[in-house]
Amino acid sequence: MTDPFSDKDFSSTRDPLAGALADGPFGRALDLAIQRSELTLEHIQRELSARGARLDPNTLSDWRCSDALPAEDGERPEIAALESVLSLPPGSLGALLADEDPADPRTDLAQLQRRMRTPRLERLMVQENYHLGPDFRHRLLRVREVVRAKRDGVGRAFVYYHGESPLPALTAAGGCRIGRIRTDPTAGLLLAELLLERPLAVEETAVLDYELAFHGGKPVDHHERRLPLGARDYLLQVHFDPAAVPADCLGYLRPDGESETVRQLWVGQYHTTHLVVPQPEAGNYGIRWITS
Repeated sequence: MTDPFSDKDFSSTRDPLAGALADGPFGRALDLAIQRSELTLEHIQRELSARGARLDPNTLSDWRCSDALPAEDGERPEIAALESVLSLPPGSLGALLADEDPADPRTDLAQLQRRMRTPRLERLMVQENYHLGPDFRHRLLRVREVVRAKRDGVGRAFVYYHGESPLPALTAAGGCRIGRIRTDPTAGLLLAELLLERPLAVEETAVLDYELAFHGGKPVDHHERRLPLGARDYLLQVHFDPAAVPADCLGYLRPDGESETVRQLWVGQYHTTHLVVPQPEAGNYGIRWITS
């Protein structure tokens, strides 16, 4: 991928403006760009007028200091001129507007997948509590992730689910709120943003809690987590219904490029079993159960 900041000294992973232009939100990116330009709002207004664009200082102040976004009808066409005045890469602010508008058709599943492939957070810990019903159908998955920023200004994480339809309902339970959600029910795909409470500085951590609630579907015989970049620690705990306890459980570890390793697991008196994987490499990790 071409570095959009290759012509300017924005490429440092510790640069707050570079992080905001990559991750948003729009207001923070605009605020940092104005600070870096050292231009007053009145000066910016005059420069915009010289380019045939009109934005009053109060509007600019609202954009940089609040959740207000440019309106579709009369203000967003001026964004290109604003990028020029602030010496920003063409399209950099406009792309953030597309990111932050859930109704924008450009923010489709493929676009979110492309953003997810450039991770700006590393997972220090992943804990999953997976609950099954009396018929071995999945009911609820509670997830806690401890993440750490790899650069300044990181404001979002991603949730990726791949399974059978109907797709689960996603809710935030702490440390974040749900952003855009895109689904492909035919392929059994759900991809969503978790918007952090505030942008993180490099090396700063956050605790994210979210839940996936399932309704319907077929009985299942395993739960698996894909860790594309590994983690520091992974814990999976499966909770069985007292009326449907499996005959046997196996934990499996399948790091990328390696053969699968299987562990015998024990189901305790509270009808649960668990798998702990310290420092898992990139790969797939899960638990299978045998019902008869």
